[in-house]
Amino acid sequence: MIGLMIAIALLFVRMLCDCLKPRWRLEAEILALRHQLNVLQQRAPPRLHLRWADRALFIWLYESLWAIAAGLNERGIPAARGGKWSAVQVSRLIAAGAQQRPFERASVAVG
Repeated sequence: MIGLMIAIALLFVRMLCDCLKPRWRLEAEILALRHQLNVLQQRAPPRLHLRWADRALFIWLYESLWAIAAGLNERGIPAARGGKWSAVQVSRLIAAGAQQRPFERASVAVG
């Protein structure tokens, strides 16, 4: 309990010291933070630009996941928590299966 009180007191002291900083020191701190931000933005990987074929592939995959979910729901197969299947659940199931057994292929027929 005393440790918590000391931590809160130090927080208030730190806030008070921040309020009393001179203007030149605040400007120097802002300049240093802007420099750090610029360096991090330059190191960031470039933005991925998708072509129309990539977008079409994602749409096709999304629609096929919904088709698999609809097939599972039609057959009455319950989801993990007993509800209905969704595309997100099917994609997570496929991803989990790929991580567990990377060299085995499961054949699932959706009718």
